[in-house]
Amino acid sequence: MLSPYKAAKLVNEILDAHDLASIPPQMVYNYVRKGYILSTQDAKGKILVDEMDFENEKGFGSWMKKYLEGKGVVVESDENPDQLTLDDIEA
Repeated sequence: MLSPYKAAKLVNEILDAHDLASIPPQMVYNYVRKGYILSTQDAKGKILVDEMDFENEKGFGSWMKKYLEGKGVVVESDENPDQLTLDDIEA
């Protein structure tokens, strides 16, 4: 689970690896606030998103995959074993 700030940082690391423009962290916060990305709160009330939630269409993982694919980035591919994957990025 990541804060929206760290989630944006994760997306930006992938975008940077492909020489693409980064997103502002506020974009993820706004999408969470508007309900476009699902979130939860920890015991202290901190907002968190699940970077591995690919099954729910409103999960952060699904949003991130769609966003990156829209930018031309293949998130996971069996065709290219050298392709950068989420496991390669340190959050």
